[in-house]
Amino acid sequence: MPHKIHITPEAADDLRAIGDYIAQNSPETAHRFMTSIERQIATLQKFPARHGRAPEAALAGADLRQMMHGLYRVLYTLDNDIVTIHAIRHGARRPLRSNELPERAT
Repeated sequence: MPHKIHITPEAADDLRAIGDYIAQNSPETAHRFMTSIERQIATLQKFPARHGRAPEAALAGADLRQMMHGLYRVLYTLDNDIVTIHAIRHGARRPLRSNELPERAT
């Protein structure tokens, strides 16, 4: 049975901001990127535990995982049959701080 994908409002804002930033130089590239990352996120419906733990996992005290999409990290947790996307960040950015971690990242 496929897992359900839940994207938090913060992660949706991250994704929108990334798309807007890319679109400043190339709307076509932004569209391709958004389609591509949305497809990759959808793959988490099957075998979401296949990706490794994020560096912030110990700090979060939870099984926070990351999936790479090009230079971007999709940070998510798995709870039974629900995959929750908490953040989408450029890989060159510093890791999430404790006050930026999901309140309930389990």
